[in-house]
Amino acid sequence: MAEWLINYEGGFVRRGLAGQLLYWIGSGSNLISLINRMTLMLYFCYFILFIALYRLAKIQNLPIFLLSILVPGGIFQMGMTAQFFTRKEILFLMLFGILCLIYLLTLRKKSKNQSNNHILLLLVALVGGIFCTFVHEGYLFMGYPITVILLWTALKTEPKKSVSGFLFGAYVVLIPLLFIYLSLHKGDYFLATQIWDSLSLSDRQILSPAAPYSFFGPIASLSWGLTQHFLTLYGVFATGAYIYWPIYIVGNVLVLGFIFYVLSQANQFRATAFFKTLILAGLCIATMFFIAADWGRWLSFLTNSLLLFSFVLSASTNSEISREGGARSTTAIFSKLYIKIIFIALIMYSLVFRLPECCLSPHMIFMSY
Repeated sequence: MAEWLINYEGGFVRRGLAGQLLYWIGSGSNLISLINRMTLMLYFCYFILFIALYRLAKIQNLPIFLLSILVPGGIFQMGMTAQFFTRKEILFLMLFGILCLIYLLTLRKKSKNQSNNHILLLLVALVGGIFCTFVHEGYLFMGYPITVILLWTALKTEPKKSVSGFLFGAYVVLIPLLFIYLSLHKGDYFLATQIWDSLSLSDRQILSPAAPYSFFGPIASLSWGLTQHFLTLYGVFATGAYIYWPIYIVGNVLVLGFIFYVLSQANQFRATAFFKTLILAGLCIATMFFIAADWGRWLSFLTNSLLLFSFVLSASTNSEISREGGARSTTAIFSKLYIKIIFIALIMYSLVFRLPECCLSPHMIFMSY
């Protein structure tokens, strides 16, 4: 919760935009309650957006839908554990989901209206990207790479227009520049103290009942530089958590790979391009793993965003096939015995293992029903 409460009451600092807006809306008090309601509503909105994208993509494959919902770090586990959607990355997911929705709606438009939709897509990406970067500069590593690939994919079907090209270039250049600017305003001890003091005593007692007059958590880490972030990685190895991470990295990659394989079968001639695009997006997002210790958070975002992107690419492929004479059914794939066995194994993995947010210990790796 303290991550959301970073604000500008002590002066301009990275990650402070969301906290400042919450501070104004809540008049500086009862902000914890406000954050709880806000993050829960964002989770509901993301769930609705996820269903809408699946429906618009016209995938119509129940096993794939179940895996997409149950995958560790996904929608089902978010609700079961109240994790991930309380983090700022939910805003990145919401923005990317909205961009995917605009793109899918663009595929349905007549050609004369597609240019306007592409401009809308780029404007939402630019304005939303700027907002998300001021909320958390980690957007550069998570939301930015996959958005660039989505926008590039959309622009390939757009006649070359100067406005679209300018907006795309502005997004590509501006977000990294903002990241650099925010990195220079990382704050210090005194600014962190002022931010903490700006919060009401009741909120501080909820966050830190033992020491409500001393800042803690993410507010305390505002002044961290790259060295401190690298040192947090040491904690993963010092606590032995690294032993368990391969379970989730390999497991989630296998779930995603299976979903991508099934979706790619609608058009086997485009399957290679389908996989290449998703793998490129995944590798770009994975750069976050090298500078921060909360691996569960990044793996959850990577998994969810790649699922949304796979729906978009699948719909794009199907729209091309429909013009050429009909898409191939992906449901028939499950008539094969080995596909059924793989599917059951992946469902078991998704129902048994729980993806923790960050700090990992043996008792946290299993779902508690």
